[in-house]
Amino acid sequence: GGVTDASVVTGDGSGTEELSPAFAAVLGYLAGDGNIYYDEAEGVYGVRFTNAEEELLADFERACREAFDATPVRPPSEQRDDGVETVRLHGKAYAEAVLDAGINLETYDGKRLPEGVTEASRAAKASFLRALADSEGSVEARNVRVFSSSYELLMGAKHLLLEFGVSSQIQTRSRESGRDV
Repeated sequence: GGVTDASVVTGDGSGTEELSPAFAAVLGYLAGDGNIYYDEAEGVYGVRFTNAEEELLADFERACREAFDATPVRPPSEQRDDGVETVRLHGKAYAEAVLDAGINLETYDGKRLPEGVTEASRAAKASFLRALADSEGSVEARNVRVFSSSYELLMGAKHLLLEFGVSSQIQTRSRESGRDV
């Protein structure tokens, strides 16, 4: 059992395969407010995305269904009083698929742009950037900001944006409590 290549990638028959936009969106959400998990007690692997925005949680679920033909769940025990919810997609094959695409196991300042995204189609790159910006971004009067404590992830996003003709800059904001962003 496991994820078939066709569910995660699209191919043109030439032997070259690329990430589907849905799978790239999953990677973007995971690079923002998600991660790979392993529950040792249960022996369960998978991916999870945590956020307070229903629209983003629902879009992560949609992207998972489209990319993997699998149904994610929202465990009631992980829904917080402040409105933050967690969506999980249980399955070692899904964890392995995102690892194979270049998601690393690090969190916060250790995150980086998945290598598979750098070689993806424009549509997949756009899906990744959209999901990352939706989960970690804000729109202000004169700009759009994507916040992360990972310089490597932001550099990767900056390079992707350049491919779309969008210039950006990285600014550091020190915080008294918590990680610098």
